[in-house]
Amino acid sequence: VVDSLSPALPTVGSTLTVAGTLTNDSNISLRDVGVRLRAGGSAVASRSALTAAATDPSAVDGPTLAQRPGFVTLAPGASTTFELSVPLTQTTFPATGVLPLAVESVDGAAALLGAVGTTILWYPEKANAPSPVPLTMLWPLVSSAARDADGVVLGGEVASEFAPGGRLDTLLALGAREAAGLSWAVDPQTLEMVGTLGSSHQELVDGAPVPRPPDAAASNWLALLRQSTSAPGVDVTASGYANPDSTAEVSAGLDRDLVRATATASEQVELGLGRKVRDGVSWPPGGLVDDRTLGLLRGAGVNSVVLSQAGVESAAAVLPAGGLIRLGTDSGPITAIVGDDELANSLRMLAAGPQWATLGRQNYLALTALAAQDGLGIVVSPPLDWSPAPDQLLTLLAAVKASG
Repeated sequence: VVDSLSPALPTVGSTLTVAGTLTNDSNISLRDVGVRLRAGGSAVASRSALTAAATDPSAVDGPTLAQRPGFVTLAPGASTTFELSVPLTQTTFPATGVLPLAVESVDGAAALLGAVGTTILWYPEKANAPSPVPLTMLWPLVSSAARDADGVVLGGEVASEFAPGGRLDTLLALGAREAAGLSWAVDPQTLEMVGTLGSSHQELVDGAPVPRPPDAAASNWLALLRQSTSAPGVDVTASGYANPDSTAEVSAGLDRDLVRATATASEQVELGLGRKVRDGVSWPPGGLVDDRTLGLLRGAGVNSVVLSQAGVESAAAVLPAGGLIRLGTDSGPITAIVGDDELANSLRMLAAGPQWATLGRQNYLALTALAAQDGLGIVVSPPLDWSPAPDQLLTLLAAVKASG
């Protein structure tokens, strides 16, 4: 597996370093095992080609860039680490653009034993890089709704989300570094929850409410959110109260609850943040909604809805990634903000361990570069409950910023 690749955006004069772990997952001992790094002979020009390169890294047919000195013997189940480094010059790679890479394990006769594929962006001349395109990065802040009707906090798990190193603490801290470049989506229930935790409150322990003092971490979290979103030009949207599953609520006959959760959201977020926010936006879980629910949302004042590419039952045509499309409903037209499903999948990989996070980060950069080559705008809609690895997300945000 590949645990790390740096720099995320290599340049002439830098050193590309790929590190990871090689494991013998067969039931026989392997002798004279080596590891090498190869580059594709040509750049990837489409998403389908990118998928093909990742699916079959053994097809990477370019030069060998580096090989670990010596060979090892691996018993069944045994592992060894590796690190491959390549000083980069103008002519290191045979092509410019989105380049496939393969980390290969080979035997003493150079026969392929296994391979992992990834990509890099290689533009030795800045003038050859694609022109930047509009990129909207949605940044959801949604906590679990762990309170009963009397405001008693149901266990300590939700408080851990706001504590140092917690999921929402991490997202806010990283988002605060790029606040003006993000589109914040704030759940009003989350603001209520952090307000409850930041005051004297009760927590359910072994079936009984127990008094708790104010949680300083929750108060600090709210203060940083207000500070980060206070500057002019920072885009903040109110999502539906407690992240309602719109379609499920309509199916269960809870139309009024959905309308209330949607119609009052912006007012509640404005009260919590002390600033005006954009209203009329709904973000159904998974970006999925049916025709009936879409009409109900429109009737409740929603004029835009964040959807996945497969998110509208009534859309006969395939929705364009990163596009805006007008959809008709019984209550009038509504705008679908179409998130890029493949980019969302890449972001999910940031929470799946170092090896997947590195591959997901590089795949994200490759997808955005291909979109830029085609002149397409991009909308990125992470999972509402995403929990990315902080170091990988920070590297990704810095690379996106540096690339345009």
